[in-house]
This record gives sequence, C-alpha cells and structure tokens, in this order.
Amino acid sequence: MNRVFFFDIDGTIYRDTVGVTQNTVKAFERLRRQGDYVVFSTGRTTPSIEPEFPNVPYDGYVGGNGTQVVFCGRIILNIAMDDGLLNRIVACLRRDGREFVMEGDWDLYSDSYDCNCSTFDYSFYKEKLGDRLKPTDARDRHVNKMAVLIGKRPLELEKYREILDEVTYVLHEDVWELGPKSCSKASGASVLLKHLGVSPQECYAFGDSKNDLEILEYVGHAIAMGDACEEVKRRACLVTDTVERDGVQKALDRLGVWECPG
Repeated sequence: MNRVFFFDIDGTIYRDTVGVTQNTVKAFERLRRQGDYVVFSTGRTTPSIEPEFPNVPYDGYVGGNGTQVVFCGRIILNIAMDDGLLNRIVACLRRDGREFVMEGDWDLYSDSYDCNCSTFDYSFYKEKLGDRLKPTDARDRHVNKMAVLIGKRPLELEKYREILDEVTYVLHEDVWELGPKSCSKASGASVLLKHLGVSPQECYAFGDSKNDLEILEYVGHAIAMGDACEEVKRRACLVTDTVERDGVQKALDRLGVWECPG
C-alpha cells in the first residue's frame, strides 16, 4: 500500500536562509521511487506553492490550512471563504491598522505592496505572480484563507469578537491565520486519504508550528522539527533536527521507512 508523507513547508522543509536543502530533495525523490507519496501540508495556497518550489519533487498538497487539496495536478478540494464574512474581517483589520494578505487558489490580495517584512515579501510575489497579486477589494475574489501580520503591536482578539465564532484561526507569534470554519490540515488530509484509499495510520506528518497540531494527531506517525514549538513536540512520536541540519532526512532514516536503496 502507498503511504503518504505530509510535510509542512515553512520551518519544516524550507527556511528563507537555506531554501530546501539538497538532502531533503533527495529524500523526497527516494520516497517517490519506492511508491510513497510526498504531499505538502501548509498554510500557503497555490500562488505561494507552485511558483516557489518548481524544483522540489512532490505529488500534491493540502494548502491553505486544509481549504485546498491538489494531487497530481488535479483539484480535489477548494473551499472559499464567504465574501460577506471577508468584508467584515477586512473592515475590522483596517480599523485596527493591520497588514494582511488574502490567499486564494490563483491570486493573492493585499492592501499594500511595500511591506519589507519577510513574512509578506510583496516584491518577491509581485515578481513571481505579476497581475495575480491584486488589491484587497478586487472583484470576483476567491479567498481560501487570510494571514495577518502581528509585528511588534500585540493582537487584541477582543477587537475581533464579532467574527471569531465564524472562522477557524491559529495565532502564531508573528502571524494570525484565519480560514473557513472547521478547516484544518487534518480535515484536508482526510479528504486526500479518502480519495487515495489510504489509512491515516499508515501515514506520516512533519511539522513545527500550531497549525500542524491537528494533522500530527490525525496520522499514525507524527514528527516534530528540532525547533518546533513545545505543543508540537509534545504531540510528536519523534523530535528530529532543524531544517538547516536536514531534520527531515534524519527522521526518515531513524523511522526506517526506506524500501529502496538511496
């Protein structure tokens, strides 16, 4: 039976200082040679996955924290946020003076193109996407999730109480992620595994942050990166090394998943 290996992107297989290491790429190639599937499980959506990792071998992704599932180029799931709810969220964010990006299945949307924060590197995405980087109020939006920059000014959730019950959200140290109710990386993974006829107990998930918690609990084998948050480490059956120190490859070696020679 084919196994599915789910990999978070940022902080798990990728860091902007090193990219995706060559040993991680080789590990992905080896998994695929032996018939296993390599699937990203990420908060990113298509516009910040496909253009950015063309040389990384993978079979598909659970994107937008479970709002998108794409496998072998086929769209299996694509959940958009309600446009009326989006307008209310945007109004709250603008009142609070927050920088944010809305992430869709084809476009990214933002009020600002001049933010220098590495989290929202608009110059990078403007170069990659061209006119697919659109203003927030663009017509015919399709938005899978939102990411809000927290920065140095603490986020006061009380200011957003009118919308909190209508979204799923994850609060990180630097970013607040919001998406449709009941969506998570685990819910997206469930859709994919049903499509493939694979049991979650036969699957592996790698992660480092709070939006990985559900999928780490869902699969049979949960792996935390060496610099993962403590909640993630507690959820994992194995804590490996960091991105820079080839934590993915080291974990796969320790787990004994190889059937084909390297």
